[in-house]
Amino acid sequence: MLPIKLKIETLHSETITRLILFSFFFLAGLAVMMMSLLFNDFHGYYRNGYLLANTKSNVDKLKALNDDYDTLLRQLHSDPQFAERLAAATLGIEPKENKDVVYPRETATQLAVARSALTKESESASGESAGVPPIPRWVERCKASNRRFAVFIAGSALILIAFTYFGPRFSQSPTQNFPITKFTSEPTL
Repeated sequence: MLPIKLKIETLHSETITRLILFSFFFLAGLAVMMMSLLFNDFHGYYRNGYLLANTKSNVDKLKALNDDYDTLLRQLHSDPQFAERLAAATLGIEPKENKDVVYPRETATQLAVARSALTKESESASGESAGVPPIPRWVERCKASNRRFAVFIAGSALILIAFTYFGPRFSQSPTQNFPITKFTSEPTL
């Protein structure tokens, strides 16, 4: 290796500016390149977070359904006439006349329409209230490999700019320390 003499100088405002610009361009390029290389993991992180939040909201819905069924079972065990009233309401069977109970006169199709409307409202309300974060749009856009490649090239261009324009400066070129001499066939003593 050829020894290179570097001139040690004090830090001037120009040197500090060059250092700050070098650091900015180099770190930005490095971050962009790492993002393009690790993007599959990054996309998986957002996707897994979305799936986890969605699964938690589904588990909460199932717990609510289990609680409702447990309540119905307790009422069924405690009140023997509850099964008759429940069958009349859900299956449309004409119940025995009972003076204490008012029976609905809706048909099964009317009940199905009302149930679907309530289900849609509850699903939209629970989806908003559960706070399930969607995958960001920029993550979806960057999923394409040609875009990741373009981001990688942009990051390498930033690093190249950092070294070219803001890299270390030499006081003189390394070839000036070693002058080129002509070789002659005559030996010198």
